[in-house]
Amino acid sequence: MNPDTTTFTVSPFAVEAAATVEVRINGGSYISVPNGGTSALLPLNPGSNPIEILVTAPNRTTTRLYTLTAFRTLPGSPGEVDFLNPSVSGFTMNATVVDPEGRTFLAGNFSSVLGTPRSHIARLLADSTLDPGFNPQASGGDVLSVAVQPDGKVILGGDFSFVNGVPRNRFVRIK
Repeated sequence: MNPDTTTFTVSPFAVEAAATVEVRINGGSYISVPNGGTSALLPLNPGSNPIEILVTAPNRTTTRLYTLTAFRTLPGSPGEVDFLNPSVSGFTMNATVVDPEGRTFLAGNFSSVLGTPRSHIARLLADSTLDPGFNPQASGGDVLSVAVQPDGKVILGGDFSFVNGVPRNRFVRIK
């Protein structure tokens, strides 16, 4: 769950229109929620949040308890999904590497990144935008590996046979 999400609502629906529905979170008090309605805002703590939904049948003796758990991460927690989403179109992402300037190289079998044509290799700037000045065209196969040398040159390995129209069989170094 997004770390910025601090509250949520529950909208239960019971098959029996006359059934009652109550909800509680983190072992607190049950609150009534109209069948098919929406609860008040329920607070989410960082970490695990057990949510119980208690449905009581119209006969007032038959009950069913449903339990689920919402987990809220803290900002910067391990496993938190970052905003970076390069929207890669293609088949595979085989390798990534970040250079000392914070730019991310993407290598694989793809045809576009962030909606812009890229052939098997792309570079994102430190702000996660596509680098418009970096567009080597690998063709004839996938780029399977990428490495950045201390001098900033980039080494690509894979099944390709051309880069920028120049014959390069499976290995190339680019600027």
